Amino acid sequence: MVTLKQIEAVYWVHVLSGFRQAADKLNTTQSAISKRIIDLESVLNLEVFEAKNRTQLTIAGRELIKDFEEMLALRQKITDKYQDPRSYSGYFRLGVTEMVALTWLPELIAAIKARYPKIILESNVALAKTLSRKINADLLDMVIGPCVEDTGSTLVSTYVSSINHDWMISKNCAVGDPPFDLKTVFSFPLLMHSEESTLYNELQKMLTDHRIQPKEKIYCGSMTALTELANNGLGLAYLPSDPFISFHQKFNNLMRVDIPLKLPALKYYAVHRHDSLCTDIVNMARPIFSGKGRSNA
Repeated sequence: MVTLKQIEAVYWVHVLSGFRQAADKLNTTQSAISKRIIDLESVLNLEVFEAKNRTQLTIAGRELIKDFEEMLALRQKITDKYQDPRSYSGYFRLGVTEMVALTWLPELIAAIKARYPKIILESNVALAKTLSRKINADLLDMVIGPCVEDTGSTLVSTYVSSINHDWMISKNCAVGDPPFDLKTVFSFPLLMHSEESTLYNELQKMLTDHRIQPKEKIYCGSMTALTELANNGLGLAYLPSDPFISFHQKFNNLMRVDIPLKLPALKYYAVHRHDSLCTDIVNMARPIFSGKGRSNA
């Protein structure tokens, strides 16, 4: 007889690509995970994983994993429907971009822990494209960020907030007085978002459309580091303004450069599994995100 523990073992070895990782996830030992899989293979009289690579599914294993996903999802649906939410004691894997981590995340985590005191919350901070790949690979339960990639038919995308950006530069940089001259402004090095960031392509297109070619670009994958560089006079940067403003207070050498080059507010979404736990957490997130002085879009 196939058991849910055996199904969980196969599922998490596949998802997490390792016996140790699956054991940690299920709070057991690698030997226990191995035994569950061996027992399941014996009951079904087939090999789920390749003999030479015990994390690589066989053809039969690839068929089985689809059924296992459905069975685990059904169990979760039943649990969500009849269990008191405050008694939920499982894992919840939340992925956010750096912008979210610097603004709303602490309050959101506090709200989640208050409603679900037994929940085991795992947070992951990364670029939006990285988070999109992870949730599509079932390595995360929810992602909050400017996720613009296809999220697949099994996931739900819920709008939560919009963030405005402004051009900013150190007060020590001689850009003159308003109205600012574009040629003067872009004579300074452009502190550019990394190619993996959501803003990168949009900024590149906007600059190209206006035939602006900065003499120098300095690329940076961290919003904090980008702000630090601008604050210290290393160049011009396109930075979040509304909810980020409290963060800017520590960088009090920055000033806004009001020029007619601005992208629409960047929309943030919660991409998540379609279950009551995720829906509840999104409902908690939306008022938190809307109360940070940002502009609705």
